[in-house]
Amino acid sequence: MHVRMANDKFAKDMHQKACTTPFRNTDESLDDYLEHRDKDDWNGETTNIYNTIKDLHVTSRGTELPGHVNPTVLETLFAQQTTKWPALANKHLGHVIKKIWAFNDVLWENVCLDEAVRKRIQARLDPEMEESMDAAKTELQKILHDERTGPLITDNHYYADNLAKARAERVVTGLKNMGFEDGEQYTMNFREMTSVAHLSNEASAIHDIHDTLKAYCTVALKRFIDNVSLQVIERNLLGPAGPVNVFTSDYVGKLDASDLAHIAPEDFQTSNMRSELAFVISQLEKARKICSGKSLG
Repeated sequence: MHVRMANDKFAKDMHQKACTTPFRNTDESLDDYLEHRDKDDWNGETTNIYNTIKDLHVTSRGTELPGHVNPTVLETLFAQQTTKWPALANKHLGHVIKKIWAFNDVLWENVCLDEAVRKRIQARLDPEMEESMDAAKTELQKILHDERTGPLITDNHYYADNLAKARAERVVTGLKNMGFEDGEQYTMNFREMTSVAHLSNEASAIHDIHDTLKAYCTVALKRFIDNVSLQVIERNLLGPAGPVNVFTSDYVGKLDASDLAHIAPEDFQTSNMRSELAFVISQLEKARKICSGKSLG
């Protein structure tokens, strides 16, 4: 339950804090979909993402024709928009690891009352637990690397749906700026209508970069949250080889006599009592044989 609550909080934090610069709606207002924050909660962040896109678009121009976009622009912008992902994800992982250590400590205190035995068991299990936690950290770094470097890749149809929706909204916004209202009837002037879609090559490219980046960030963020929860937390920390499940009946069954003797050795009093009982048993066995008339050999 505690880990599930931590995963839920991580997802909420990612939606609220993951984007470096807020995206914009087609009417230039701040978009709060990815952030889920009030627009006054950006602590004075007034950076216009269009300016950021324009600066990079201009400085990244290569041999492409005017109005076209250098493919590295989107990759660079996505890396900039996700600079907070490593800190947020590592914080979440560290929080879950602390929860697991605390859970195991409480569990051992309740199921193993002998403090000396408990400490020896924990000392034996700690390296294996740390190995699982290190694997989780390594997996997280791989996921971050895959998401934030290299080409932008997705087969999620919501990316295309979101991009198409954004482009349609830009047309609607243009019509509204011309004075058209939804549900009203007008005499159409085709030349005037074409002006809705007419922008300079640079402005058109900047809008398209923004909408493409926003659509991709939406699906990539959800994918990243799911991958952290499933591959990092569930597989490496809560899975069969994770620190929560490392001590099982199968684990105990594979311990040899020397391992068991080290983990739970008998104290002097118990050992002495065992020897005395063994001697008594041997004497009783001899007496039984005498009583039964058998030779002692």
